[in-house]
Amino acid sequence: MRIFAALVVTALPAAADEATGLGTALILGGTPRAEFSALEPAQSGGGVTLVLPDPAIPGDLRILRTTLGEPVTGEAEAYGDIAAFALPVPADAPAIGFAILDPSPQIAVSGGALRVDVTGDGAPETLSVCLTIEAVQLRAVNDGGEEVWQGYVPLGYDVEPTCP
Repeated sequence: MRIFAALVVTALPAAADEATGLGTALILGGTPRAEFSALEPAQSGGGVTLVLPDPAIPGDLRILRTTLGEPVTGEAEAYGDIAAFALPVPADAPAIGFAILDPSPQIAVSGGALRVDVTGDGAPETLSVCLTIEAVQLRAVNDGGEEVWQGYVPLGYDVEPTCP
């Protein structure tokens, strides 16, 4: 008996997009990249902060500073409203997280929650990452509990859910 498995990772467009400088960081596969809604002010050479939490290990967080590389064509184009840029970072440690365009706001961890002002209104939002049965879900929620941004990255295989 032979079993074949494939990994398919494609970020879907963000919804509730009040966070104009927030995107999805995908450090896996052949081309690590950051994906933003086409309306975002992202462009090659722009500075970006990658916030890479591990959805399986609460509190595990990596923060990297880098610049956006050249636009990536291919699978992101299928959605029409996503702009993808290569990330010049090593792909040796797969990660999915947030890409925050410069100027990067203050990043704080308070009470186990990742807090960043991604809307530019002076009040930090709570960023969270969790696993659904087959995807990584990224969210930014304001203090009123309203979602201001969401990213969804299908994995193409089942995982143990951690989302509430």
